Amino acid sequence: MSYILEKIISKYHEKIFLDACHDKEKIRLLSERGGYLKRKGSLNWAIDRAINSYLFVAPKMDVMSSEKEHYYFFSGKMYQITLKSRSEKIVYIKEKIDKDLLHVMDKKISEAFLVHGHLGGGEMDGPAFLVELKELK
Repeated sequence: MSYILEKIISKYHEKIFLDACHDKEKIRLLSERGGYLKRKGSLNWAIDRAINSYLFVAPKMDVMSSEKEHYYFFSGKMYQITLKSRSEKIVYIKEKIDKDLLHVMDKKISEAFLVHGHLGGGEMDGPAFLVELKELK
């Protein structure tokens, strides 16, 4: 199977929080954004059910910022990632990650972004793009 674009319906809100349950900081961030997830109603995610992996976008905590952050669930862990610019096409991951996993994740996150687009609108977000995954230093 591969990633498909779907609406994040209410029954999946709990899944997102459960998947992040081992990381108190992400739970805090997602809880504060929880109103956004539930209120927005039209949010999409790119999900691959065969490997239990998904990508979605949420606003940054800074209410003055129009930038978005992405969350990527892969290999049993929720990652907070930032796309610095659409022209750069480099996705920065905010956690330390094993180099072997980084190589596998790089391919899969590119597949997810091809389906999801920058803001979750898929092809409506503009032309699809591949990304390069790097650790944020």
